[in-house]
Amino acid sequence: MEHIYNYAILQVTPDLRRGERVNIGIVVFHDNNLDIRVSDTRKVQALVSGSWDSEISAFTQSLAKIDRPSEDHSARLQVFSIIENQFSLKKTG
Repeated sequence: MEHIYNYAILQVTPDLRRGERVNIGIVVFHDNNLDIRVSDTRKVQALVSGSWDSEISAFTQSLAKIDRPSEDHSARLQVFSIIENQFSLKKTG
């Protein structure tokens, strides 16, 4: 039996002035929770100095707190878009 997963790419824009975006992970929308996977964060460190691990962790925790599993994935993604900071979710599939 095949499964279809709805997901969004997790991006960060470390320097808003320059507007350079880096894909750092994926968020998979399950019926009862989110599966948030963050890949290697060294790509972010190449653009700006210092570690972004604590900011990434805080953002992913915020996503889990405001998630509404009873809604469909597009509505859930729209709720996440209200978090205005350097992180964003780009719907791709």
